[in-house]
Amino acid sequence: MTESEAVQLERRLSKIEAAIMASAIVGDELKQQLTNHRSEMLDEFRILSARMVQHFESDESWMNAHDKAQARADGYRSGQLAVVGIVVTIASLASGAIVKLVLG
Repeated sequence: MTESEAVQLERRLSKIEAAIMASAIVGDELKQQLTNHRSEMLDEFRILSARMVQHFESDESWMNAHDKAQARADGYRSGQLAVVGIVVTIASLASGAIVKLVLG
């Protein structure tokens, strides 16, 4: 091997070493970026998870209140139906009594 070939090999080796060092630096930067991104995603996941829990608790509260209101409305309707039934019965009895009195 001549001296010029050795110099060329040395230059190529230096370039390869520089590329390896640069890739190691870039690799470390990428690892840090991935770590940061993972941390941000976990934080966002925790926030969204807490919001979902709040949403379901709110839905459950609304459903409980709605069920109570529905039960009250059903009771009110049942009461109205009972009153209507009583009124119809009284009206039927009264009309029957009037018919007997008139027709004798």
